[in-house]
Amino acid sequence: MNSDKFTSAPEDESLSGREKMRLATQSLLEVIPYVGGSLSTAYFGYKQEIRFKRLEQFYKEMAEKIEKEDISLVDIDEHDKEALFALVEQVNNQVEREVIEEKLECLKNIAVNSLSEPTTIENYDRRHSFLNALREMTRLDLAVMHECFQEERSRVIDLDVIDTDNEENVFSLFASSGRLESFGFLKVGSVNVVALGNSPEEGGDFDDERINRFVEISPLGIRFYKFCLQEA
Repeated sequence: MNSDKFTSAPEDESLSGREKMRLATQSLLEVIPYVGGSLSTAYFGYKQEIRFKRLEQFYKEMAEKIEKEDISLVDIDEHDKEALFALVEQVNNQVEREVIEEKLECLKNIAVNSLSEPTTIENYDRRHSFLNALREMTRLDLAVMHECFQEERSRVIDLDVIDTDNEENVFSLFASSGRLESFGFLKVGSVNVVALGNSPEEGGDFDDERINRFVEISPLGIRFYKFCLQEA
């Protein structure tokens, strides 16, 4: 990408990848005997209706947020329009498919911040990468980011720190911290196993243990948190 000018992909009159997939799926549904045609029509009609309703609700809530919090938006001429429109399209695509409420709130924060702080060539890549990362994140990832940001210092993730209802929460936390590390949001240290209970000298057998991991939020993680998770 040219550092001085946002270069958009050349327009293509042929079908996009998404359109080809839609038509292929439609054709596959239609081969089902007796009900295929009706099922295909109903499925794609429902799919489009749900996506439109999600976008409608998203922008209604976003407008209410801007008015309620009296957020100032910069003039459209202060943005690089191609970069801004590319981000808006990416936000819309993710809103259409997202079902996790916490991530929809993050998408609202991203959209508002992208309009209140000029979207330029210089910050486009970072904002684009934040959206990509958010798309891959889980609710547990968001909880880990919230916890790590609170002190903006080194934290130890253990079962008392992160509230999760997953019965395999230890391994879920390790997977989460590894995923966040791959995004560049956390610095992850070693794993520690801490024995709990009475020692053999005290008549016990250390019948329980806690596994924790040392993590530290990175400068990029702080940027991500403030832009995507922190309320404006």
